[in-house]
Amino acid sequence: AACLGDKDSLTPVLVVGLSAVTNIIGDALLTPSLGATGAAIATVASQVIGVIYLLGVLRRRQLRMSRLEPQPFGTNFRQPGPFLSLPRRPSSRRFLALALPVGAALIGKIVFINALTVAAAAVGTVALAAHQVAVNQYFLFCKAGDSLGSAAQAYLPTARTGDGARGARNLIARILKLSAGW
Repeated sequence: AACLGDKDSLTPVLVVGLSAVTNIIGDALLTPSLGATGAAIATVASQVIGVIYLLGVLRRRQLRMSRLEPQPFGTNFRQPGPFLSLPRRPSSRRFLALALPVGAALIGKIVFINALTVAAAAVGTVALAAHQVAVNQYFLFCKAGDSLGSAAQAYLPTARTGDGARGARNLIARILKLSAGW
């Protein structure tokens, strides 16, 4: 999300590529001797390496912002703060006011889909296979919608301030065309 907000789509791709290559190398080295345990260790190690790389990129950006003149958004970034910190209580309350209902809805969806899977398994193998195909299609199309929604959230403010309403309308039209094509 931080990269998308910064309009950087390359860094997440590099992180995924680095993690994938690390996972493949780890699988090749660990799976022959440790089996499934080696594959699990390689997967976790590749994810840790990806997170460390991403945190390094974000820290370098934070330090670069502290050297900008004039300071962006009228804030004082001359002394960069800690990379990770706990939010203040008012910020936490505002965040939780939005996050708790969304989290409850997501948990409800997970419980519902799992209940459907259990019900389909109880009916038989054919019903479970049909359910799996339907769920896979659902998640395939959810990913596209989520990606387009994230892109709209990242680029819409710039479109609104850049060319005004015309830029925002053009962005929305492009996103709608992508949605229809998908």
